[in-house]
Amino acid sequence: RSSDLQKIKFQGPIGDAYDSKKTLRQNYKAMGLALDPNKQLPAAGSSDLSASKRWVVQALERDAAEAAAGGPTPRHIAPGEVTFVTNLISKYGEDYEAMARDETNLYQHTPNQIRRKCKAYLKRTT
Repeated sequence: RSSDLQKIKFQGPIGDAYDSKKTLRQNYKAMGLALDPNKQLPAAGSSDLSASKRWVVQALERDAAEAAAGGPTPRHIAPGEVTFVTNLISKYGEDYEAMARDETNLYQHTPNQIRRKCKAYLKRTT
């Protein structure tokens, strides 16, 4: 039954333009988006895209351009890894060989792996 189906909640420009009385396929077509990217889409200047929904595509393109202009996303460092790296740095400084032999190195990271983790951590904190 359709009443048992979970409602989809969209955010951003798609959520603003989404009409809950239409199907997902109908909504995407009205917004000029592809539900199946393997199917051929009409040209960007095509007249079958309603002018009232064209802003959705423009908003998504603008968001993508802003994200690309910001540069690479910084590496996420887990809280446990932060604790591990800070303890090693405070104990050994930049001696990565000693860090690799430390008893807290439970995952047996190599000196190069620890060096990369330390550099990533120091890059995020400075």
